[in-house]
Amino acid sequence: MKPFLTGALGALALAGCMQQPMPEIDPQEAANATANPPELSAVLAQLEPAEGKPLGEGLTLRDARGEGGRLVLDMALDSDAAIATPQTRAEFIAGFEDSFGQQLCAVPALRAFIQTRGGVTATVAAPDGTPVASRSIDAC
Repeated sequence: MKPFLTGALGALALAGCMQQPMPEIDPQEAANATANPPELSAVLAQLEPAEGKPLGEGLTLRDARGEGGRLVLDMALDSDAAIATPQTRAEFIAGFEDSFGQQLCAVPALRAFIQTRGGVTATVAAPDGTPVASRSIDAC
C-alpha cells in the first residue's frame, strides 16, 4: 500500500501557519482514495511511526489514536515562540482554526476518511502541556 499520509504529515506541520499554499492534489490519487477510503486502522498505522517525532519545524505529534471512529491527534509546539505574546498566540490559533481542516481535506486519503469513515479532532499544546488550540473536522 502506498503511504497516503506523506502529505498529511506536512499538513499537520503547517497547521498553525496561515499563509501556506494548499498541497497539489494528484487526480488519480484522489480518485483512488474516493473509491477506497482508508479505514481508521490504516490511518493510525501510518501515523504511528511519526509519534514523538517532529512533523516539521516547531510541531511534534505526541499521539494519534482512534476514539469512537474518529482520528484524534495530540500535537505539541516545540517552543513557545509561536505563542510568546498575546498577538502571536491569537495569530497561531486563528491560523490553526482557519487552515488545519483545509490542509487535511487537501490530502485525498484523509478527505475520503473524513467524509466516509469519521472525523478528525486535533489539539495543539504548548511545550508545558497547556492547551493552545483544538479543532474538529467532520466534513470537507
